[in-house]
Amino acid sequence: MRIDCAQLRSCTLLCVLVLSSCKGTSPLTANPSIAVKSFYMSCNAREYSKAEDQIASDIKKQLHGQSGALSDGVKLACDNLSRKGTITTIDVVGEEIRGNVADVNSKIHYKDGTSINDHEPLVKENGSWMITSGQ
Repeated sequence: MRIDCAQLRSCTLLCVLVLSSCKGTSPLTANPSIAVKSFYMSCNAREYSKAEDQIASDIKKQLHGQSGALSDGVKLACDNLSRKGTITTIDVVGEEIRGNVADVNSKIHYKDGTSINDHEPLVKENGSWMITSGQ
């Protein structure tokens, strides 16, 4: 029986997803760089509940206090960060992990041709990397 590369990749991806879910860590938050990209792309796709799931508890408290409703705060933050869904790519340019905290530096590119340098602090909560305030 021969297995081609596409079948091998599909099998490998399935194994990673299954094993990650067994450990209780989402593959989307398994490392800081992936967590940052996943958060921004969730915002970009206007999948606010997915983005909210990737935010640390300290940020959730801040967003809840600002708007009175967590989902509104997440929506406002996501729309601002993604410029209302216009992110084209995110290039990670650096990652530093120190125990249960991390910093990710990236360059975010937008549809209008502009880009910004970004810095996101993260904290590990319940085995997953989450966007935090870094304060």
